[in-house]
Amino acid sequence: MKPMKQLRIASHEVLMTDGSVRTLSVVCLEQGRVTACHPLTQELPSTLWYPGRIELRRDEQGYTHAYYKNVRIK
Repeated sequence: MKPMKQLRIASHEVLMTDGSVRTLSVVCLEQGRVTACHPLTQELPSTLWYPGRIELRRDEQGYTHAYYKNVRIK
């Protein structure tokens, strides 16, 4: 079984599913699903930078996905 690949994306702002906004945060994804969102307190290796805002949205099954410029991040 292959280990799941985690993707980390940092951004100026993250719009959370509850409508709140976090600044300078890192969104962690596995298989296209958001697994965590935390403050960017230090430079992390293998982290992509998306300038502007990332938006988190829930789908019909209750999974949270990240969108940048209205396109889902996979």
